[in-house]
Order: sequence, then structure tokens, then C-alpha cells
Amino acid sequence: MTDELEQFPSPRIRDHARAGVQAAVSALPLGGTVNQLFDAVMSPSIERRQTRWFKQLAEIVEELKDKVDDFDLEQLADNEVFVTAVLDASRIAVTTHREEKLALLRSVLLRLATESASDEFLALQMLRFVDELEPEHFMVLKYCADPSGWYDTNGIDRSHRAAGPLRSVMNGAGLPVTGAGLEIVRSDLSELGLVNLDGFNVTVFGDSMWRPLATELGMSLLEFVMQSDED
Repeated sequence: MTDELEQFPSPRIRDHARAGVQAAVSALPLGGTVNQLFDAVMSPSIERRQTRWFKQLAEIVEELKDKVDDFDLEQLADNEVFVTAVLDASRIAVTTHREEKLALLRSVLLRLATESASDEFLALQMLRFVDELEPEHFMVLKYCADPSGWYDTNGIDRSHRAAGPLRSVMNGAGLPVTGAGLEIVRSDLSELGLVNLDGFNVTVFGDSMWRPLATELGMSLLEFVMQSDED
């Protein structure tokens, strides 16, 4: 780890905004108790999360230096999409405890830093998906992009599946979420237009059992956030 990497900014929790909130809370019934909760539980956790994310940002810079010839950090200041994405990603990072989501945020920022976004709206929409969805959503979406590949990669026998509904194929895929949780994930992905579940409960045969369920938008999202995993 370089000296520069260790010089990430120190978080500042006790700023004027927080002081204003504390003053307002203190004037309310049980305000002192809420302040104790914030000081004993919330503030240390927020500070840890900020520190964790600042380290991630420093590592992103180091990775860009390794990947991009003649990398100039100051040039990123002219990339307004990237700046907006860093601000949004920093907000998201403080609201999650999950390392998997940080990895997704990291992938998005690396993508935006190394490629010019031809469609700014779509690029920032991809970041919004990372904000709204959990890692389980992305794992199920990855399955939906290539069901047969998922089975093969995870060593699941599919030779005995000659016919059946797509639901049964998904249920047998050993996904990291099952039951009611899987129903929620499927519903979320469908409502966002990331998967197409038409005929999901209808019996199909042969190769039709292994057709991709991810939409073009779903495929684009996977490509966008999983890029660094393939490098």
C-alpha cells in the first residue's frame, strides 16, 4: 500500500449540519436518548463506513494508475458524470454494510473513469440500480443472463431436465436466495424491466428451458457492473 493510498481524507461527523440536528432533537421529548443513540451507535458506525469507503476510493485511483497510460487524476475533474457518480456512490456506501455492494460501486466508478459515457442518463441509471438492488438481485440476474452456463459453472447436473417450467429450473439452480426472498427478487427485477418472466410457469421442452431471461437492459446492467471482475 503506497503512502498516497494511506492519505485518504478523514471523515468529519461533527459538522454544522449534525450540530443543528442535535439541537433540534434535544428540544424534543426523549431527545437526549436519541442523541445517546446517535453518539453511541450511529456516529461510530458512520465514521467506520466513511473510512472504509475513502480507502476504496484511494484504491480505485491506484488501480486507474495501473490500468490507464499517462493517467492524470486532475482530468477526472472535467468528467462531470464521474464526479456525480462519486458523490452518489459515496452516499450509497455510507448506507450499506455489505462489501458486495461496495464492489459493485467500485466497478461502476472504474467504468466511468476509463470510458466516456455516450449516454449520461443510462450511465447514471446503472448506478441507481446498484443503489436500489441488493447483491442477491445481481446474482439472480446473472443466472437469468445464462441459465445453462450458471448450472455448468456451479457443477449442477442438468442432463435430467428434459421438460418443465422455467420456475423449476431456477429453483434448482442453487441461487443464494430462495423461497419468499427469491419471489421478491424476481418481482423486483421484472418490475424494473431487467428480466422477462413471460411463460415462467409454463412447461417448456429442450433448449427452451435454458433460454436467457434477462432483457437487453438487464444484460447491459450486468456488463456495466461486472466489468472489473473480468479484467
